[in-house]
Amino acid sequence: MIPFLRKGHGGVLLIIIGGLLLRLTVLALKYNSLELDASFVVQGELARNILNGRGLVVNQQHISTILQTWRSTSTLVDLEDIPPPSSEYLEPEYFNEPGYGLLLAGLWKIFGQRWISIRLLQILIDTGMIFLMFTMGMCVWNRTTGLFAAGLYAVLIPQIELAVRPHRDAWVTFAFIVSTFFLLQLTLSRQKRKEVLIAVGIAFVVALTAWLRSTILVYVVVLALTMFFLKSFRRATMLSAIVITVFVALLSPLLVRNCTAFGKFMVTRGAVWHSFWAGVGQFRNPYGMKESDEFIVKYFQQRYPSAHYGTPEYEDVLKDKALKLLSEHPWWYASTVFRRAAVIISPKIGRETFFEDSSRPTNTGILNVGLSRWILLLIDGLMVATLLTGFWLCRKKWRLALLVALPLVYTLLTLSPFYVVGRNIMNIYFVTLIFAAVSFDFLIQKVETRFRVAQSEEV
Repeated sequence: MIPFLRKGHGGVLLIIIGGLLLRLTVLALKYNSLELDASFVVQGELARNILNGRGLVVNQQHISTILQTWRSTSTLVDLEDIPPPSSEYLEPEYFNEPGYGLLLAGLWKIFGQRWISIRLLQILIDTGMIFLMFTMGMCVWNRTTGLFAAGLYAVLIPQIELAVRPHRDAWVTFAFIVSTFFLLQLTLSRQKRKEVLIAVGIAFVVALTAWLRSTILVYVVVLALTMFFLKSFRRATMLSAIVITVFVALLSPLLVRNCTAFGKFMVTRGAVWHSFWAGVGQFRNPYGMKESDEFIVKYFQQRYPSAHYGTPEYEDVLKDKALKLLSEHPWWYASTVFRRAAVIISPKIGRETFFEDSSRPTNTGILNVGLSRWILLLIDGLMVATLLTGFWLCRKKWRLALLVALPLVYTLLTLSPFYVVGRNIMNIYFVTLIFAAVSFDFLIQKVETRFRVAQSEEV
């Protein structure tokens, strides 16, 4: 039975209600925030053209007009209030995955072309994640740990800011949490039908998220292999086959579209190597590269004028030069991988220690709030310590602990070689919160035990 349905769980209900109110408050305070506007404006333009029956295309001129309107008024004006030009030049969107645009189009078909609908949907889903955090904490340790995990997630301001923004990255957090919850449920299940449904659910969540963010693409392979870690070989073979089959079936339309539109086999967005060079710019480097989209585009287009930004030719040039960098500076590149891994584990301390420009707010993934630098460093150090301590405390439940840590390990292996920003770290920070909750609960139990012993000795 789902723990929330049992009696005596009023505490988690209060946490959920408080988390919802906090998210609505942040939405009101940051409603007109234009951070990452250049990213979600493309998805809005995609949605507009989908609704008009034009497919997965965009008008770059209209995108520039929208951004100019937003920035000149410091207001997130809804797209239905910014009329497009009478004649348009439309081109297939290459640089971004189209899933968020499709999701927006579905919502806008019902509620009109207003950003509030997707933001409220994300708030409701993110609030639901609080309950899953509670359940996972209970599964890994006990009820108190579940309450701690839920409470920490409920007030995690950077994740809340991610959820209230009309941006696709919040959905990666949702996918990691839901898939981890499914894996934990799979370890407890002894019903074959339920296991099949869980396998289908895992594939469904990851596939739909891959339409929005290709960083999660390879995660389905990890999840399929994890089945052999949890079940007998015969059972695991069937479950992993279900996961892969459902995933491929759901993702295949995107593959067909990309082959048709761009004439190449690709299921990622056309910005893999652009992101690689942004990662190069996070450190002092042999090329003088900066962590700036504008700088990267200018740098390469000055040298290769025919490679226009947002085209396959542009990515091909960046790929060739990236491979040249790897061959000429292998040890320097290897050091950047380890330094990014340190930033993923310890966002604030790692960023200030290793990144070239540590003042960029999007470089961090923890506590971009109005606290002093030293307090942030202290909190970051405390969270890393509780993460490691909690993982050690769960050694007798090592199988469950490894399942919870899986998104963190996946992110370390896939993003450390390329590029890491705060949004990526927030996607897997729930792992830290769960193990931190284990540590806090263990510490409280120790303190309570010593207090009782001291009282008994006095008596």
